[in-house]
Amino acid sequence: ATLGLGAPGFAESPTPVVPSAVVSYSDLDLSTSAGIHTLYERIRIAAWQVCRQSVPVRHGPGAIEILKCRDTLTDVAVGRVNKPALTALHTGKKPREITASRYPPHARQ
Repeated sequence: ATLGLGAPGFAESPTPVVPSAVVSYSDLDLSTSAGIHTLYERIRIAAWQVCRQSVPVRHGPGAIEILKCRDTLTDVAVGRVNKPALTALHTGKKPREITASRYPPHARQ
């Protein structure tokens, strides 16, 4: 998964520099809980690092902006990986609830 952030301040420079991070998970077994948890931690850490580089640090509000940025990038990365167990970990739902929610109620019967 790749995490990236586009911010208006970066677009103003002739050669925009957009912080990003690549999260590798080829070494993980995503069919296990341990693999999913490890990937999720990698995504959260990478999102945090990207956001700390991107969001101007100010007194007080900067921390809130960084947290919002991290949550947004985590949402995007989890969506790109597209593994129900990872999405479940991220949203706090069970994998079965996520799979079932993709289909209309009449299709689940």
